[in-house]
Order: sequence, then structure tokens, then C-alpha cells
Amino acid sequence: MPAQGDTKLIQTNGGCATADGRTGDPFKDFELDLRRVDSEEARAYIQRGRESTYRLIDLLYRTDWQYEKKVEGVKLYSLKPMDEPRSYLRLETKFANISVSELVEYFTSIDKRMAWEGNMFESIEQLRAYPMSTTIFYGKLAQKWHSGAKDCLMLAHGVSIKGDRYYLSSMSVEHADFPPQKKVARISLAV
Repeated sequence: MPAQGDTKLIQTNGGCATADGRTGDPFKDFELDLRRVDSEEARAYIQRGRESTYRLIDLLYRTDWQYEKKVEGVKLYSLKPMDEPRSYLRLETKFANISVSELVEYFTSIDKRMAWEGNMFESIEQLRAYPMSTTIFYGKLAQKWHSGAKDCLMLAHGVSIKGDRYYLSSMSVEHADFPPQKKVARISLAV
């Protein structure tokens, strides 16, 4: 009998799992984790975020990315799928002496994001924080890039995977509590 605090492993057809059914694989454990979320709204946005992140992962592992160029240590690739109206850009670089958790903090902290994306956004505000690394942000775009007021409502979702990997996607969403404003054009983003 395991001591208190020990994790009991059980054998299943697909391998090992903990007594509560967790396998340690974020893809397999997702449904189990999602069932534990009480809010229907949260479950819906978490599911949309996860679908967006899976789409991102599928895109990253495609083999038809075209290398464009390298600038200051950053490689730029493009992808123009025949079956889609949009094209994609992928940037790759190496960060010395920085952990994945430090990078995630950098990309998810509003203050830090404004420091590196302040030329694109006038402001960013967190509107909702859901379980499972899922958040809704409101962004007001800086007007130097366009004429007229523009904003966006973004759903961000992250997935941590073994091997010290983390995938973070953002996509435009709608939310009944945050409808588009008069005289402000709401744009659609996917990152």
C-alpha cells in the first residue's frame, strides 16, 4: 500500500495511469481535466483554445514550410496551403540560458508583452482567466498602424508537453459580455 502522498499507478490497456485516470500525457488527460471544470463557459473557451493550439501544432509539424531568410539569428519560414485562403509565417530562434517557463511568462505577462508589442497595441487587458492555461484578453490597437479605432478580443491557450515544450496560441473570439463597440472596428487575429 502506497504511503500518503505517493501516486498509485495502475496498468491499463494503453499503458500506465494514476488512480484518478491521469496518464501524464497532456493530450490524453485533456478530457479528464476538462470534465473537472465547473463552468460551462470556461469549458467552451478551453475547448476552443485547445482546438486552436492543436491546429498550431499541426501547422508547425507540416513539411511544406518554405525557408525565406535569416535576420539577426531569426529564421523566417512561410506556408501557403493550397486548401486555405490565409498564409502563415513561422519565426525560429534560439534563446541562450532562458528556460521555457521564463519564455512563457514573458509572452503571457501583459506588462512584458506591452514592452515588446507596445508599438502594435495601445493597451491590453485581461478580461477572463479560466483554468487550464486559458485567458481572454482585450487589446486596443495603436493607431499609428491604421486609421480609425480598432480592437480585438483574443483567447490565449497554452499546452505544456513533455520534453520542456510549450505551445501557446491566440485567436480572436466573441464574448457576450464584451461586444464590439460603436465606432471601433473589431479585427480578427490568429497567432
